[in-house]
Amino acid sequence: MRNNGGARRLTAALVAIAGLIAACGDDDTATSDQVSTTASASSSTGGTAGAEPEETSTSATDGAPSVVVGEAPEVTELRVGALPSTHFAPLYYAVEQGFFEDEGLNVTLEPVQGGAVAVQLLTSDELQFSVTNYFGFTQAVSNGAPLRLVAAGTSFSDGEAFIFTKPDSPVQTMADLDGKTLATNTLNSPGDILPKAIAADQGLDITMQFVEVGFGETVAAVQTGAVDAAFTAEPFTSMAMAAGLRPILDISTGATKNIPVAGYMASDEFVESNPNTVAAFARAIEAASAELAGDEAITREFLQSYTELPPQAAESLVLPIYETSLEPAEPQRVADIMAELGLVDEPVDFAERMSGEG
Repeated sequence: MRNNGGARRLTAALVAIAGLIAACGDDDTATSDQVSTTASASSSTGGTAGAEPEETSTSATDGAPSVVVGEAPEVTELRVGALPSTHFAPLYYAVEQGFFEDEGLNVTLEPVQGGAVAVQLLTSDELQFSVTNYFGFTQAVSNGAPLRLVAAGTSFSDGEAFIFTKPDSPVQTMADLDGKTLATNTLNSPGDILPKAIAADQGLDITMQFVEVGFGETVAAVQTGAVDAAFTAEPFTSMAMAAGLRPILDISTGATKNIPVAGYMASDEFVESNPNTVAAFARAIEAASAELAGDEAITREFLQSYTELPPQAAESLVLPIYETSLEPAEPQRVADIMAELGLVDEPVDFAERMSGEG
């Protein structure tokens, strides 16, 4: 880890750590509180941060904006929607460790709790980039939102997300969930979409009744019998295990094995107008992802600096897979699942939703 100063602690509730799982839901409440986490740069908006261009050739995929290799970013002052989740550690790490600064970018992180809010802020240019999850992104694009993916994100690890039930429950397998209630933090999110996808993949014709229960109340809801089973993701998976709940299914299985979950987005207009800025942002995120993916001890230590995870939880929870390149085939799995389940009106082609600069 590069030693550029101590990480700044964010005061976020523990439930926000897993907030990306709920970000698919409709959230119309914007937040104006700015997070004072900034990566300093030597240039201002529109300036020529960094060294002189080394080359003048261009490179771009078909239909993607052209990037002048070695050229400075068009915009250097950036506001980025953030959520203090384990899945977005690379964003915080890129700020703290100077990866954005290396690219000539000055990044200020601003909290976003819902996907709908982030889309509104991106399209109004109040944010230039934002965290997202592929489920919410797919729904938004299917509904006509002008969005592009710009940088690699994360996938579910084996053992990171489960369906749990009580130790003495008669529910032993997915088939046993027919007619049963299953808690999910938010409807139309991974908590109900992925169990449906797994049931379909297993050839099961079952009906599950999904009930919205906050992650923090999941364990109690199962223990008291308010629901028959529940979907959880870390750090709540570890909490469910510690409370003695019995896992019946790892979400990372079959068609949903290591399913992609989260990434980073920008508006079509910003991507088309600022290709060098987008490329610089993607390089910083992916460099941070590579460093975290390469050293689990660094990652676990860093998590404690920007979340409210207790040290014991940070040391023991199952980390997501930090991806280091943005390939359309992986998030396309999410879009295909949602289309097969009839959850989107229009199919989404992720190859057309990439910035071309990841």
